[in-house]
Formats: sequence, structure tokens, C-alpha cells
Amino acid sequence: MQHAHFIHLGGPWTRQHNRAIDTARVHSPFVSVHHIHPPGWLAAHPIGLANVKDYYAYRILRAYGGIYLDFDTISLRPAWDLLTADVCMSTEFPSGDEAGEPYNTAVLLAKQGAPVLMELEMEAYSLLREGESTWGALGPHLISRFYRANPEPFSPAPYRALNGWSYHSIGDYYEFPRDPTLDGDDPDLDVRVIHLYSSDHRDEFLRDTWTPTG
Repeated sequence: MQHAHFIHLGGPWTRQHNRAIDTARVHSPFVSVHHIHPPGWLAAHPIGLANVKDYYAYRILRAYGGIYLDFDTISLRPAWDLLTADVCMSTEFPSGDEAGEPYNTAVLLAKQGAPVLMELEMEAYSLLREGESTWGALGPHLISRFYRANPEPFSPAPYRALNGWSYHSIGDYYEFPRDPTLDGDDPDLDVRVIHLYSSDHRDEFLRDTWTPTG
């Protein structure tokens, strides 16, 4: 049975963590939260824990397979059909140079033991040891580089399938009855997971009430 995985590297626990976990059950009744205490050199790494989680995500997916989700996600529908190769990742919008890198690791689906996961894990570890400090170096930059070099193990999900919301307000997808200024559209039927970009839109991410109209 496929599992859904989250990684918690410390910090306060919020209702939004529970929201991500509860909604992830559309993928699987088996949801695992991996509470990881990084060794000192990683806990204080200049790249920041938000990037360190990518290293652990590759390790966990290699060991167990399934779907990995960041905590700033809301799952709407099962995504397993998107995994047609060893690893499926989100396609960003806008893609290419405008976005920095075309692929994202906030949501990853992968087959247990896939060789490319070991390669990603080893490369991420090497970058950490070298003191890499670029935001996204272990996630979007690394997986995009791997895909360009060898696309065969990957099945990128089309934009809006996994990152079904892009760099705007959660109101794009949900109406808030208590706030008439937010009047959004229902999610497209193909959208499986919404990525909320919590670091850029903290106020929307921390909303405790949301009501899908679809």
C-alpha cells in the first residue's frame, strides 16, 4: 500500500500542519510524519532547514516509496496516476528561466528503491557537505538538473496537476464566507495538490477556515 510522507524538522506545530495531514488521506490512509532531528552540522547549515528537508525526502522515498508532501499543501484528489516513471514532480509556472527552474519538490511521488533517488540523495548530501547555501539547491535546482541530464526516470506532472496554485492568494481556489474580498474559482478537476508557498504568503497560509465550493 502506498504511503504519504511528511517531514518535520522542528519548530511550532500549527493547525495548518494538521490540515496538510488530514487532506493527504485522499492519497492513502497511511500517512507518516517523520520527526527528524538533524545532526548539528545540518541543523545550523547556512542553506536552512527548508532546503535540508529535500535531502531527507529523497532518503525516505527511496526507502518506502509513496508520495512526499510539504506541510504547506492541501491535497484534493489522489495523484498516483501521475507516477508513470520512477519519480514524478511538479511543473512550475511560469516554467523555465522566468521561474528559475521548471520543476519543484514540494510534492514528489516515487517508486520504492528507484536508483535515481539514491543519486539525488547522494548529490544532495555532497552539496550540503560542500556548504551549498543557494535557496532551492537541493530541490528545484537539483531535480531540474537531473531531469535535463536524463529525463527517462522522471514523469513531470503538468502545471496545475500538483502545484495547482501558483504564487498568488489561496483565494484563487477557495471562497472565504467571512471575507467577501476573497472570491476565488473552484480548482480544476485535474488539480491534485495545492502548494501554498507559505514563506511568501504567510497570512493566507495561516488561515484556519477554508471552504471548498466544488
